[in-house]
Amino acid sequence: MTKLSPVDTAFFLLETEQRSDECRGPRRARPAQGARGRFADRLVARMLKVPVGPPFNCRLHKAPVTGRLSLEPDQEIDASRQVFRHKLPAGCELQGLFERVSNIHVELLDRSAPLWQVHVFEGLPAGRVAMYFKTHHGVIDGIGFIKIVTATVSKSARRESRQSIWRGMRVAAENADPSDMAHALLNLALEAGRTASGPGPPGVASGAARLSASDTV
Repeated sequence: MTKLSPVDTAFFLLETEQRSDECRGPRRARPAQGARGRFADRLVARMLKVPVGPPFNCRLHKAPVTGRLSLEPDQEIDASRQVFRHKLPAGCELQGLFERVSNIHVELLDRSAPLWQVHVFEGLPAGRVAMYFKTHHGVIDGIGFIKIVTATVSKSARRESRQSIWRGMRVAAENADPSDMAHALLNLALEAGRTASGPGPPGVASGAARLSASDTV
């Protein structure tokens, strides 16, 4: 059991329906050239072979007497129950995807369930698949979240690696690259600037466009 720090506890105590404290990340992936079959099915099946690691293998626990919040490991968490599939309508472009993601974006995570979700969208042009991951800020901070996202993105379509974001800090530690981290932080800063001045749901449109160029599965 890991007791939450006062700062992490505050993320839970101060959260409201109008102000959520969650980390979120969009990604798009395209099938390899010449690939056949249902890309989304293959992608999800491959991800589900990866075990759930810290901190995503924990559940929120509230002490009955003191009310102190902590994270308790749960080795029985089933990743397949946290993956949600979505079929986009025919001819759907990015704007339609952003609208669907925006609806998910504002929903608070169920605190009685594992504090993370993966949403997989199929139906984009050229067979592309979009993924949207959300977790709670009280579970992981922004820097840790960036490390995990960076570690699960392949630099080359020729490099196959069986990774899933819910493997958590284990995959981040195994694939740590300081240059990648600097690049990711720079992109995050640029995204924040674009989001502040541009249209679209905060952190969604620009993030999806930024990651799609190099994220090929």
